[in-house]
Amino acid sequence: MAAVPDLPVAIRAATPEDLDEVRSIEARYYGNMEPWPTRPDFLDHELAEGRMLVAERGGEVAGFAGAYVRSGVTYVADVFVRPALLGRRIGTSLLEVILDDAGDRLTLASSDPRALPLYARFGMHPMASLVYLRGGAQAATRLGASQDVRVVRSDPDAAASLEDAITGFARLEDHRFLVRAGAVPIVVTEGDDAFGFGHVRTVPGSPIDAYVGPVAGLRDLEVVVMAIVRFAAAGADRVHVALFEDGPALPGLHAAGFQEIGRDTLVATREDLVDRMRYAPLPELG
Repeated sequence: MAAVPDLPVAIRAATPEDLDEVRSIEARYYGNMEPWPTRPDFLDHELAEGRMLVAERGGEVAGFAGAYVRSGVTYVADVFVRPALLGRRIGTSLLEVILDDAGDRLTLASSDPRALPLYARFGMHPMASLVYLRGGAQAATRLGASQDVRVVRSDPDAAASLEDAITGFARLEDHRFLVRAGAVPIVVTEGDDAFGFGHVRTVPGSPIDAYVGPVAGLRDLEVVVMAIVRFAAAGADRVHVALFEDGPALPGLHAAGFQEIGRDTLVATREDLVDRMRYAPLPELG
C-alpha cells in the first residue's frame, strides 16, 4: 500500500458546505449516523448551536471536532479523523483549538485505546462507564411500574426547566432541537409533582427504533427511566438508552432483558460535573 503523503493541516471553523464530508467521516465510526437518517441531525445542531472545527488537508476535510458550552462547561461531542490519517496528531490539533479557552470539560471517550490517553492530556480523566442498551418491546413490559407515576407529553421549555432544576445545566436550545428532530419531550409526574423528564425519538423503519435520552430525575431516576422506556416501547419494536454503570437504573433494565451493545467512558475534569444518580445522557448532546 502506498504511503499517505504528509501534507500540512489547517484548523478552521466549519461551514454548512463541510457537512457532507463531516457526515462521511462520522459514518465510519460505530454506526453513529444510523440513528439519524433524516435532517436536521445532530451535526446540523452541532454546527448551528455549538462550535465545530474541521482539519483541512490537501483541500479536503481530514477530520473534525464539535463541542457545546452549556452553563460554563464544555462538552466535547465529536472528534473524528479519516481512518487513513489516524496517528498524524490531527485529533490532538483539533482538541488544542476547540479547548483552547475552556475551563471544566467532559466527553464520552470511545473504546479506541488511543482515546483515554489523548483526553488525559487535556485534563479529562475516567469517571464512569456509560453502557448502551437495547431491548425489545417485550423486555420493556417487564419493567416495574407504579400506578401513581404518569408520563405526560410535554414541551421543550418544560423539559429544559426541569433539567436546569435537576442538573444545573441550562440548555433550552438543545431541547428545542430535539423536538425539531422529531423527539417527544416527556415529563414524569406523581400527583402534581413533576420529578423527571426525558426525550423519546422514534425512527421509522424495519424494525422501528426508539432512542431515549437525555433523562433526568430529581429523585428515583430508575423510576423515571423505566416509565419513559415503557412509553417509548409502545410505539417501537426496539428501545435504545444509555445509562451509567454505577447509576441506579441499569440493573433493572438488565433484569428485564435489555442487552448491552456498547460502552463509552465518561472522562471529565471534575467528578461532580455529572450527577450519575440523577442523569442519563444523550451522547450526541451530552
